Amino acid sequence: MRRVCRAAVERRAAPGQGWLEIGGGTGEDALYFAERGLRVDVADLSDAMLRAVRARFRHARRSEPETIHLPAGRLGELLPARAGMYDGVYSFLGPLNFEHDLGTVARTLAKLIRPGGWWLATWFNRWCPAEWAYGILRLGSPAFSVRRFRRAGVPLPMGGNRVTCYPYTPAEVRRTVSPAFHVEAETGIFVTLPPFYAEGIPRRWPRLYRGLERFDDLVNRLPGLRALGDEFLMEMRRI
Repeated sequence: MRRVCRAAVERRAAPGQGWLEIGGGTGEDALYFAERGLRVDVADLSDAMLRAVRARFRHARRSEPETIHLPAGRLGELLPARAGMYDGVYSFLGPLNFEHDLGTVARTLAKLIRPGGWWLATWFNRWCPAEWAYGILRLGSPAFSVRRFRRAGVPLPMGGNRVTCYPYTPAEVRRTVSPAFHVEAETGIFVTLPPFYAEGIPRRWPRLYRGLERFDDLVNRLPGLRALGDEFLMEMRRI
């Protein structure tokens, strides 16, 4: 997944540009892109994660990035000071799924990103056939298989707490980001692979899993199939 997401940024970004990462985690991606010439600010709702980001940059002997202690839903607090400041924004591994009001996030990013800039993001997908099969065949739980269709969201454990995840379909995201953004590319993630939490499968059948990875790369941008998977990646240009 990380390989697909990083390749998307590398297609759209140029050295010297300023980008914002939403949900930076420990800064692995931010450092990767900084080493390739981008100026990356990192926003995260966890102060502990932002400390880890700064520590990672210090360990790599690079200048610390600007860190912003805000969730995506409160990035409007950066306005108007940073209006049009960013050449692009990226958010991977689903942090935007924890924002119930995606429309507010989209309107804020439309103001933070310059015209012609990029918003690249992944979302957990409602349409995940692998989870349907895993829930029924492995867990014997039809309720687990259809949990992503709950409009009230999916409760998940995180850091000792329970948080609510709101899966989307690609069509829902396209409607929400329009008209400020135009979707230029869409990629399904784990279209034919088991969900990320089924960790035992690649360990037990590594050759089969590697074969599925190669097949996934062949089909994950095809019409119809790209709308399926554990997550999906959208590359959106600011109009």
